[in-house]
Amino acid sequence: MTPDQRIARTCDALALASTAGAVYLGWTYSLWAAAACAYVALFLVWCARAHHRHHRIRRARARLAERAARGLPIDPIVYTVIPCCDLSEHAAGNAHDIDCLRHLAPVSNPKRSSAA
Repeated sequence: MTPDQRIARTCDALALASTAGAVYLGWTYSLWAAAACAYVALFLVWCARAHHRHHRIRRARARLAERAARGLPIDPIVYTVIPCCDLSEHAAGNAHDIDCLRHLAPVSNPKRSSAA
């Protein structure tokens, strides 16, 4: 278990507890307190999502390093399933950072036609 996965699971548990607190406070006490707990829960879910993404990236980089050390071909599924960050989703598949995983992907030749 990577530290990112541990933090993500902790954030998930705290978000669940905060959501339960928001429901309880909204039912019994005050909607303002419930709204504050709901905001905290949303923030924790956002943090958990980011750490889950970092965990997947760390696993993908370890898999790439292992395959490179063995001399095996690089798995192309890594580039389509695991983006390196949120910016890569809007970069149209292009490398946007020096640490991006997509710069290792094979580049297709636009002059070749599959119809020819």
